[in-house]
Amino acid sequence: MGLPEKKKAIFSSTLLILSMVISTQQLHADSNNAAISTATTAVLTVPFEESLIIPVKIADQTYHFLVDTGASVTVIDKTIASQITQILPLNEMALNYQKEFAQVSAVSKNIDTTQLSFLKPVAFTIGTERVEDNDVWIASDLSMMSQLFGVKIDGMLGIDSFRKFNWVVDNNNKQLTILKNAPSAHDFEQCLGYEDMYHKNPQLYLGYAESNIRMSVDTGADVSYMGNDFFDYLKEQQQNIRPISQNAPMADMTGLNKGSDYIITALSFNDMPLGEMRLSENHNSQYALGMDFFSRFQRYAFMPSRMMMCFDGKSIARDKQMPLRHIAVRYFNDQLEIYYNEEQDIKALGLKNGDVIVAVNGVKYQPRQIDQLRKVLALTAKGQLELTILRGNKQRQLKL
Repeated sequence: MGLPEKKKAIFSSTLLILSMVISTQQLHADSNNAAISTATTAVLTVPFEESLIIPVKIADQTYHFLVDTGASVTVIDKTIASQITQILPLNEMALNYQKEFAQVSAVSKNIDTTQLSFLKPVAFTIGTERVEDNDVWIASDLSMMSQLFGVKIDGMLGIDSFRKFNWVVDNNNKQLTILKNAPSAHDFEQCLGYEDMYHKNPQLYLGYAESNIRMSVDTGADVSYMGNDFFDYLKEQQQNIRPISQNAPMADMTGLNKGSDYIITALSFNDMPLGEMRLSENHNSQYALGMDFFSRFQRYAFMPSRMMMCFDGKSIARDKQMPLRHIAVRYFNDQLEIYYNEEQDIKALGLKNGDVIVAVNGVKYQPRQIDQLRKVLALTAKGQLELTILRGNKQRQLKL
């Protein structure tokens, strides 16, 4: 299975194959040693829910940035961009940038570059570290990102900034630690090298049968995705694939897009079975691992200076990933509401787009917990999902 390389800038945030042997270094650490033993000081330590959203300071003002390795460069919301920096015309950029930004791709499709504003970067601060050597920024409307992630997204920290730091994500304790110096590989159960190159995001591999499938690392995507040719192949083989009947709308910088999702089995990572894995079909020939994949590890780290990923977790297999229902939700007006659903799909559930979610099974979810809420809505057993909604001025109780 193979795909030609495309030379173009890539920008993601969503919700999205070459045969080659990966060189793997396996390092066994004391299972009780979750601390970072190397003599390095944390640049920033912050809690997270599902996606990696960090505070970034620009000119003494603090903003919320999504860590998005799917973005080639850092992206700023257009309303903020006009306040802090200036337009950088495409014809005034270095020649290599003019060529690369002549064609820009989002997860779902190409973007008309005449609709983008390129910017002169300004200095910004992450924790204790000041960054002032970015070459290009992009301004875009990020209001859709805010609706998806349950917090106002002011910017997306792209791969140009990601490579300046080391990232340790502790899923057990829901804590992200950003380091200036790389931690020791001996602090983790396993480590392996990844591929990387200029203007691209890190590349890892999944195994399927006798093949290795190259996957980009896209921390801006909540669900992993693969090109439609892979799904066509599985359908022809009539194995290891189950379609999901109702699918969530996907979002990237081009807006909302409808697509097909599947439950795939028989995939592995570093010779570790993945069990069931939900994947979105991508019609733009893109393959990527989203945050749903990285949530399988107890703890993981990216060390760009070594081009190394390390992780803890003796098993990363999952089962029961087939959603039992689909109810799309968004963050809007400081509330979580049911939205972006086909009316006929949710009518049978007694729901309408615009219903405000007050509580689910007695739990009042905060906007920042929107991803957790989506999982509860999708995977709770039939007859065991109790919703309290607000429609107009009237509360209603539903049991699904």
